[in-house]
Amino acid sequence: MRQHTSPLYSALIIWLFICFFYTTEHLYAQGIKRDSTYYLLTGSYTEGNNEGPGISVYHYHPDSGTLETVSTLKVPNPSFLASSADGDFVYAVNELHEDKEGAVSAFRFDKEKGVLTHINTKPSGGGDPCYVSLSRDGSLLFVANYSGGNLSVISVREDGSLGEVLQTVQHSGSSVDKSRQEGPHVHGVYPHPGKNLLYVTDLGTDEVITYPYFPGRKEPLATDQKMVYKTSPGSGPRHILIRGNTAYLVKEMGGELEVLDVDEKGHLSHRENYKLYGESYNGKNQAAEVRISPDGKYVYVSNRSRADTISSFSVNEDGTLTPVEIVASGGDTPRNFILSPNGTYLLAAHQDSHTIVVFTRNPETGTLSPTGETYRSGSPVHFIMIEE
Repeated sequence: MRQHTSPLYSALIIWLFICFFYTTEHLYAQGIKRDSTYYLLTGSYTEGNNEGPGISVYHYHPDSGTLETVSTLKVPNPSFLASSADGDFVYAVNELHEDKEGAVSAFRFDKEKGVLTHINTKPSGGGDPCYVSLSRDGSLLFVANYSGGNLSVISVREDGSLGEVLQTVQHSGSSVDKSRQEGPHVHGVYPHPGKNLLYVTDLGTDEVITYPYFPGRKEPLATDQKMVYKTSPGSGPRHILIRGNTAYLVKEMGGELEVLDVDEKGHLSHRENYKLYGESYNGKNQAAEVRISPDGKYVYVSNRSRADTISSFSVNEDGTLTPVEIVASGGDTPRNFILSPNGTYLLAAHQDSHTIVVFTRNPETGTLSPTGETYRSGSPVHFIMIEE
């Protein structure tokens, strides 16, 4: 007996096909594979009153934003991570305290099993290394030493291991807050995504210093060609994000996000400042991480201390920002967070409540809503994602 399909049923099938096709095309237009899955790697603090296990590896499920523990490697204070472009190698600072010289370690990452294997470790050239990054070609590793007030450049061999320390550049100077700015405190080293330029944030001197670098040279950083941008006194520049001809600078102590113009040579110039805290907040400023959505339409900043919030801004066509909202991060001390590659979820790392809190993100409005998923994780302080 022949069955007749109703017009309503046929219309529903067509509608579902169109939705699926549009969603797939939208993801591909953003450079996102619909069926991609990822590993989330978490750096942590392991010493003192902290509870970090080292580097944790999770399966991240992009359809639900959920996590599943895969492996853990015991490493001393791996507080910041970076990976090679292909994800085969991972690098971590060893943020050692109490006048100990810090270190940086290289690992091989098995993407079949989600397991890290230690390759080697090199001195970082100063105390409390807090940030690590790679040059555009992957041949150089940059490390920021907070207490040392300097940065180092280390060669990266073809097998992913760390070679010799090629150069250490010592900063000098101070600023107005003598309790935190008695000397230089290099907080981050950020390669320009399209040029051989390294942006270095110095919280202690209220400066962002840009160095041209040249892979293959005995001393890659051209210190005689450096460009210096002075921030407002006592503002404490922490992290910077470069996107096209715009830079977003988090000023930790000033509690502000500064938007900067970036010219063809990489020079920075002031565009606008934006407050990160609500009018009623009267606590200590401890702004932390800055991230931008995959489509470039929204910027997010985490705030620690008693605030424990995430501030969001929409990006206007002229590069200015419009505040969207300030939401509770769902834990204590959101030192870091990450946006999923498809922009659907935000995961916040809470150093002092030992949790990872998941938010869903509305791509049209930029607003965040907690999913209700919270994961126990000892003293998480940094995230990276690697495609499986």
